[in-house]
Parts: sequence; structure tokens; C-alpha cells
Amino acid sequence: MKKTSKIMSAVALSAALAIGTAMPAFAATTSKGTEGEMEMDGSAVKTEEVSTDGESGETSVHMKTEVSNISVTVPVKAYLYAETVGGNLGTPSKTAYRLVNTSTTTDAYIRSIAVDNTAASEWLLTTDTTKVGAGVQASGVTYGNILVNMAIEYKNSGNQTMSEPAFALDTAAAKTFTKTDGTFIPHMPKNNGEINIDLSGQSSMLNDQIADGATTQEAFKITYTVSANPSNTIA
Repeated sequence: MKKTSKIMSAVALSAALAIGTAMPAFAATTSKGTEGEMEMDGSAVKTEEVSTDGESGETSVHMKTEVSNISVTVPVKAYLYAETVGGNLGTPSKTAYRLVNTSTTTDAYIRSIAVDNTAASEWLLTTDTTKVGAGVQASGVTYGNILVNMAIEYKNSGNQTMSEPAFALDTAAAKTFTKTDGTFIPHMPKNNGEINIDLSGQSSMLNDQIADGATTQEAFKITYTVSANPSNTIA
């Protein structure tokens, strides 16, 4: 069973409104109190009294925003398999490697995908196609070079299936998504909406004849930045 972890992300969307208000009390009295505030739970209530019959009292209504957390499950580990002779990588299926939005009230969107080649001296993550492939030798690393592409399948705001064209995972620059005409930010609807991640790629020849499964250390880390805001910018 694949372990999962939860990402709790502060978001830019005002998912709920709290109202700060002053509550007036109308009475025939000669004293005037101090204007106060009242939260939604009724706390911190003070009143403004009116001095004569027929005089008006005012309530100043202020808007607050409350940032909702979103809960998305992300696989803790994913395994790629490299042949000693190089060539195509073995990768998880896109139905197995997926992100799931378990939030019940908020849709979630991937805003960026960043990569950290945590074991670059052992497995070099590259975007250079000349450094990978069957029979290609790797130099300066313990095991070999790898090039990994990622494609994404998701539902847009109209519930249509969308595919993000494959792109190479690049440690030099995060992949970012913006909403423009005709394109959508990868979207996970609330209540278990999914984004399917399809990995593919190649490796160079391995520098040593390694027994099956002998190396299972982390080669690189993928960080997904998730937001409830589908607009171009996050406040």
C-alpha cells in the first residue's frame, strides 16, 4: 500500500467571511456609551446608546477574510527502475501515482512543481537528451544519468478531462502554471478530485553492474505547491 502524506496549504482565496460589527441599542437615555466590536461568536460586544427618542444609531460593518486550509494527499515515495544497459525507465502508472484533494469544501490547484536533485553525485537528473539512452556512458556520478518527463491529466473547471503536455523535470527552474485563454491550472475538485501524474524517461548505462534492487536511495524530490486560488497570482 502506498503511504501518503498531507499537505496543508495556506491559500489566497477568501473562503469564509467574518463580520466585525458594532451593535446599537436604542433607548431614551441621556448617557452615551463607547462604540465596540462584535465577532461572529458574539464576543467583545459594546453598545452605542442614543440620547433621545428618534435619534439614529449606526453600525459600521467591516469585512475580514478567513484563509481555509486544503488537504491534498501526495505519495511519499515513487520508484523508478533503471536498466544497467540504459534506455527507458520503468515508472509507476498514472493511475497509481496521483494527487487527491480530500478537502470537503475547497477545490485545489497545482501552482508549481519544483525538483531538487538530492543525490546528484549518484544519480544526475538532467534535461540533456545526449546524456541518456541505451549504451550512453555517464561520467562523474556513482550510478548514472536520468532524464524524467512528467505529463499531467486533470479535470478543468468545466469538468472536462485535460492533459498537460509532458515536460522535463528541471532543477534549474520550477514548472509554473497560470490561467490563460484556453488553458487551465491543473485542478482537483473537492471531495477526492484527482490529478494523475504520468512519468517517463530514460537513463544512461549504469557505471556498475548492480544487483536488482540494490540501490533504492532517494535520487530527487518533487515539491508540489498547491493552492485554492485558480487566478494568476497568489496574494
